[in-house]
Amino acid sequence: MCVCATIAPQNRAEPVLLVDLPDESGGASADTNATLTIAAEVLRERYPSMFKPSHACRPPHLNVDVLRTELFKAEVLSRHALKSADELVDWIEARNLELADRPDESWASGKKKGSAALDKALDKARGHKFFLGLGWDWLQRD
Repeated sequence: MCVCATIAPQNRAEPVLLVDLPDESGGASADTNATLTIAAEVLRERYPSMFKPSHACRPPHLNVDVLRTELFKAEVLSRHALKSADELVDWIEARNLELADRPDESWASGKKKGSAALDKALDKARGHKFFLGLGWDWLQRD
């Protein structure tokens, strides 16, 4: 007779993200949250290998929830008068194309030039034509 121990999964509490808080608590309205969620999911469907489940994924990867939160914090919808998820996706894709045109040397700010991690991230971003996960400065562009 074999006695096997059952290992219960660990409870991993995750904090509620700012974007998911109620509107009156500083979070996004239901409409804003829906727009951000739809746009982030569209991007995840377009670039599936560039999205990871971890909130702390390494560049050039993104996490859907972190993307939603950063878009909300940067007030992208209101700053650019974007009214729908389609408009938001178009705006984000335009930023991605701008980032694709950046020379490799411009990505090295604050990082050691020729760093293996940066080179690997740039290679992957170029291979998948997805640059949004290399930094958040694109959110501040007008």
